[in-house]
Amino acid sequence: MEVMVNRQSIKASSQKSYLIKIPRSNKAFWFPISMTESRGGMVCLRTFEGMTILVMGKGGSKKEPACLISDWFDMIPANQNDDCYLKVREPRKLEREVTVPNELRNDR
Repeated sequence: MEVMVNRQSIKASSQKSYLIKIPRSNKAFWFPISMTESRGGMVCLRTFEGMTILVMGKGGSKKEPACLISDWFDMIPANQNDDCYLKVREPRKLEREVTVPNELRNDR
């Protein structure tokens, strides 16, 4: 299974793994770099069946199935999580006429 994670969710890294924060929680987990792929501003996490990860939080740590990663990241709409995703707004329409000075034109 592949899960896309925004690069801003990566809070630290070592030579072998990334520390990834789970959105809307105080929990994080280490994920092997060898099982990731960079795609622009995102990182693709590849998991396999039966894989477990150690999720760390303030109350301690516990092992969780890696299939839960998709629930933590894929179900979060981009426009509802400002700290992890980019918001894109449409530009406002100009209400007045725009003229280009002759010295800036190159169509002569």
